[in-house]
Amino acid sequence: MLKNTKILGVRIDNLSVGEIKEKISAILENTSEQKFVTTLNPEILLKAHRDENYRNILNNADLNVCDGFGLRLVGFFRKKFLKARLAGADLVFFLLEEANQ
Repeated sequence: MLKNTKILGVRIDNLSVGEIKEKISAILENTSEQKFVTTLNPEILLKAHRDENYRNILNNADLNVCDGFGLRLVGFFRKKFLKARLAGADLVFFLLEEANQ
């Protein structure tokens, strides 16, 4: 079970960078299923806050990663401390490393 929190109605999986990478590795091991991973930033959360359909799509993702520093800051002020931030570009780099292996 993933540890998570909600900000503006959007679920954010509250995982460390190591836990995120473990989850992604597990997803990649099971190539028979399609998975949906998002990297959330403040702009995405604001759009989701205004658009219920978009919010529902995000909340049904297999993994919602905190991307933006602003998101961690909002979490801090709302006492919803997010363990880590993993930028989408860094996640892509990790995926390429995994694919290379």
